[in-house]
Amino acid sequence: MAENIDLLKRREELKLALSEGNYKTMVDIMMDWVNHPFRKSIGNHRTLSLIFGALIIYLLTMMIGVLVVAFMGEFGKLSQITARYTWWFYLSFISAPLSMTVANEFVHRIISILRDYVLQIAETVETLDEIEKWVNFVCNKKLTLLLGVVFGSLVASMGVLLNLNTSFSIFVGIGFNATFILFAIQSSLFVFFLFAVFLLTIGMRRFDLMLFPADPGSSKIITTLSGLMNSFVFLFALYAAILTYGIMSMDLLSTFYRILPMLWGLIVLIFAIYQYSLAKIIQREKWKTLNVIQSQIEKIQKEQAIPDKETRETLIWLLDYHNRVKATRNSALNFETGLNLFNSLLLPVLAFVLGNIDKVIAFFR
Repeated sequence: MAENIDLLKRREELKLALSEGNYKTMVDIMMDWVNHPFRKSIGNHRTLSLIFGALIIYLLTMMIGVLVVAFMGEFGKLSQITARYTWWFYLSFISAPLSMTVANEFVHRIISILRDYVLQIAETVETLDEIEKWVNFVCNKKLTLLLGVVFGSLVASMGVLLNLNTSFSIFVGIGFNATFILFAIQSSLFVFFLFAVFLLTIGMRRFDLMLFPADPGSSKIITTLSGLMNSFVFLFALYAAILTYGIMSMDLLSTFYRILPMLWGLIVLIFAIYQYSLAKIIQREKWKTLNVIQSQIEKIQKEQAIPDKETRETLIWLLDYHNRVKATRNSALNFETGLNLFNSLLLPVLAFVLGNIDKVIAFFR
């Protein structure tokens, strides 16, 4: 009884803590800052404020980059780079603030599902602790900022290596590198959110949830979580496609052949882990039901060595129910999820074709 009271109290506390606006990520802070001067014009329209915020961040970053280029007198070098890699130049830069914004909204969608659905059917305090631990991690602004700086530093080192690459033929300059690093820090937020969701897919296997006893795999929350994780796989595949297109645009074909198996491997790994976690949730609840039925059968057998007619009918019904529950699916796998995985794997291939569209057209001619 005390355990149930603790669970109810903990659930209400966490639900209140996860109320809209209580938890903010680093991207939320950035969006609030850039949108603040225009708050009256934008109002409370969240989608408009996100688009507007991402655009402002992009323009501010470009402005800082242009100022550095102008100060260093490197406009000639910048024009050579943009002339040679026009599409990749603009795509990679605009994708940085957009990707972190989209990933941030995806994280908030996860938090809302955890708050509005998962908390209500959590059966242990440990499950609630697991949820709170993950939300605190994804909203840890100091950690996010630290990873952004580290990632930006790594990109700076990569920039030096690219300058030595013969495919550029020129030193790209300090101004371009500075701009590249600023956008890389923004991209690191997207990568951080992907990593956080990946950790959630691993941690979900410990969730103890109250599902539909007769068929746990058909519970609404399982369908909701499966759809959410399918979206995550697709989001990662889209990121892989953008990366693939960039590699193709820079004529790094040998690099693509090495990185494609790794991208496919990560997509399949993410898919397999979240399916495994959902399967553990389903099977845990399924065995709870089976154990209860088995206990009822054992109790009847102990009470009546030779059961009467009514008891025999009860036993037959319990055995039938036991077999029906046992025969239900043990995972969230179905045709739709398999098709989503196949479509996700196709995205990098599609990007490869688009990156070599001139060669594809020439081949068919």
